Amino acid sequence: MGDRTHVDEVFGVARQLALASGPLVRNFSYMRATLATDAIRDSLARTAKLNTSLLASTQQIRTAQMALSIDNGQLASIMDANSHLQDVVGKMGILKLALPVSLAAQIGSGRAMELAGLSGSIAGSYLQLNASTGLAASMVAQLKLTALRTVPLGGLIQSDSTFRRSTSAHLGRVTRAYESLMGAALVDRSLADYIPAVTSYPPVDYYRHVEAIQSITLPIDGEQYSSESILDSLDLGAPTVDDVLLALDPALHPLLIGARQALQDDNPERPRYITTSLREVMTQVLRRLAPDTDVKNWSTSSSDYHDGRPTRRARLMYICRRINSGPFMEFVDADVSAALALVKSLNAGTHTITSELTGVQLEAMISRVESLLLFLLRLSEAEWASS
Repeated sequence: MGDRTHVDEVFGVARQLALASGPLVRNFSYMRATLATDAIRDSLARTAKLNTSLLASTQQIRTAQMALSIDNGQLASIMDANSHLQDVVGKMGILKLALPVSLAAQIGSGRAMELAGLSGSIAGSYLQLNASTGLAASMVAQLKLTALRTVPLGGLIQSDSTFRRSTSAHLGRVTRAYESLMGAALVDRSLADYIPAVTSYPPVDYYRHVEAIQSITLPIDGEQYSSESILDSLDLGAPTVDDVLLALDPALHPLLIGARQALQDDNPERPRYITTSLREVMTQVLRRLAPDTDVKNWSTSSSDYHDGRPTRRARLMYICRRINSGPFMEFVDADVSAALALVKSLNAGTHTITSELTGVQLEAMISRVESLLLFLLRLSEAEWASS
């Protein structure tokens, strides 16, 4: 069975998960008011069955790839990461996990839920749904990385050796950090209350990074189904990057809107405008989430400052301060560094590429940064905090 068949299977299940989860997410308020629980029970049963199908599909991929001779460190790391993530997903039903704050508010603690006896089932199903769609994204990232292992990164844009070395180094670092994070999910006590966060946003953010690199390295070859499926599966019932960015600072939203609108332009300066806008919105979001004064009140360590201002790593540590986990912090730092380095390298003024970026490639870069922004913004809200 070829890689394309495996991708079709995983995304097919992810798409079905998205469709099955719709009633589960939409009917919370209605059920609480009317005791109409049949639709919820049906959704729970269907979601559980699809979760089982997804785990079976991912096991087939793992079995097929384990038969290969793996001489690539990045590929070995992502395979180990997905082995750990699959284990976490398989155990989600028996773990006692905290609900996201927004979902807990939707479900409520009223008599309807008590009579229905579904509160625990809904919580478990919702959390496993997020973890399962995260696993789908991570498995497809593994297959994409398999395709990238034997070709020069950035080949479609005639990148130079400096670009290739930098991109490969950052990809290697974020992949190793991702492996460490997934491996720590069930054994690091500091992550116990945050397993839903670990199994939802990091997998899709890692997927987006690999997807962005693939867009400038290999022809798309008809893979139009992938982005739509993964977004449908992961975004149902969740705030969008626009929602959380507007809540943080409406003045930042035009930067993101401008980058999207520039995709429709034929201006030769389009790549420079988009990459510059993406870098600026990332920089401003980090400063809003970790203001100088707040970071200085939080840390007095000289290593956290450069020329009197917090370093980027210090700002990220401040944002992650509620999740006191080394593997989590290392992943966030590697993830942000990889995304910013890629966008910076693709800026037309860096002279590391000689071919103009296409609309598809620029769209992949926007999606990459949007995914990272949503990750950081949700993280800063302590959306997954248990207290």
